[in-house]
Amino acid sequence: KFGDMLNKAVAKRRPKVKSLPGKTVPKFMETDETYLDWAEATQKAAPHLRKWYSQHVETIKESFGKDTDLFSVLLAITSPQADVEINVQYAINTYAYMMGVRSEPGGRYPNVVKKRIDSKWTSPEGMLADLESTQFKVTEFARALLGDPTATVGDLWMYRLFYGDPATTVNKDVETYNVAQITALRTKLHSLAGQMSDKTGETWTPREVQAALWVYINAKQTGKDVTKVASYQSGLNRPTEMY
Repeated sequence: KFGDMLNKAVAKRRPKVKSLPGKTVPKFMETDETYLDWAEATQKAAPHLRKWYSQHVETIKESFGKDTDLFSVLLAITSPQADVEINVQYAINTYAYMMGVRSEPGGRYPNVVKKRIDSKWTSPEGMLADLESTQFKVTEFARALLGDPTATVGDLWMYRLFYGDPATTVNKDVETYNVAQITALRTKLHSLAGQMSDKTGETWTPREVQAALWVYINAKQTGKDVTKVASYQSGLNRPTEMY
């Protein structure tokens, strides 16, 4: 029932994006032309990955049906400091917790997730309002999976891509980046989407540009082939200890 109610709430509105002040413009690591070239490189190697979010929504629908919106939100809330396949496992465990078949949710910090669910997710509107008060990445990730083409997800990979990061460990999450960088990332992705549309003659959305660039930087830094980057499908195919 909660899933059905959430579907109706999302149909009326997706989580809102907070207005973030950004008086200074941070320095980007590369030129726009370089970022466009990288997005095109992903497009040439694996055209379908540009549709990463919309394709994964279809994957989620196959497994969760009417609870697709609910599971999408759970993916967002459990995504910090987790790679794609681990993120799926966290979300499945959190879904099981909400269904009453598991004693605690998943996530890197399950007690924090549990507290939020128990105290703030008493209604779909409460869930959506809570998403708006969380870190930028979680809200934008939820918006992207809930179908907003203008969403601009900024995770560890994207901040490395735009601003650089000498740290190679995964324990540095986006909270360490400042407001100016968050705001500039959003503006940059919208600008690149317009430029990609002009350059290719096809309509590119900010969500698609971000997906293409995310795949590029992920493959480059992990040494994987672009077509081998982890997906929700591979995550759902992994055995899950739900009980």
